[in-house]
Amino acid sequence: MEGNDLLFTKYTDQDSQLLLMLEKKEALEEYDPMILACLEQKNQVIAENYLTELCFRLLDIPEEDHLFTFRIYFTGLISEVIRRFTLKGRLQAQHLTNSSAIISTIESWTTIAEFLSSIPWFVRKVIEYIMGELSLVDYSPITGKILNLINENLEGNHLSLRWLSLTLGISPSHLCNNFKADMDETLSTFINRRKIQESCFDIKHTDMTLKEIADKFGYGSQSYYIHTFKKFMDITPLKYKRNYYVEANKI
Repeated sequence: MEGNDLLFTKYTDQDSQLLLMLEKKEALEEYDPMILACLEQKNQVIAENYLTELCFRLLDIPEEDHLFTFRIYFTGLISEVIRRFTLKGRLQAQHLTNSSAIISTIESWTTIAEFLSSIPWFVRKVIEYIMGELSLVDYSPITGKILNLINENLEGNHLSLRWLSLTLGISPSHLCNNFKADMDETLSTFINRRKIQESCFDIKHTDMTLKEIADKFGYGSQSYYIHTFKKFMDITPLKYKRNYYVEANKI
């Protein structure tokens, strides 16, 4: 009977490890495209948020694998950006030089705390010294202007199709069709998603109430903000904040 118990325990442990690996694979598949998209759009704040959230989720793996996993992922992000530049025929020697310098710094980090505290530095370096003035995304000039206006006007309630149309002097239908063709997403969905992404910082790092955050980003009511947040983040704002502090206290 003892042998059977040991065998059962062995397989239970293996199953648990397998489930944990699958969960982390799902997390990587979830966050990887979002982090890369933010780097491509040179959106530093949201890229930092996503990378931080992913790192906290990866802390569930065995402690002895933390450093190896973090180092592989950070250097892998750089390698993927370089790969995309290469595929588009835009790779320059300076990209490789700057990439090597950033990777060298990453390899010098010896604690998880160093990785987590260096996320803003890492994202800024990738955007400034690898991405530079080049783009991996082929937006039309109109979409580029729309994205700039959206990112600069996320606060308040004036950001709308009508406001963008009047500001750019473009008909609403042409503006929507052009944006959808470039971004594979409707304008209204993109605006709401960006507002929610931006509000995540205030939830995690300020003492603002949900009503204050809802007002800041132009949502008509706290309940509508919560509904929209859950739609995009698949979790309520309060649970999102609670999860963030639980993960942060594990360090």
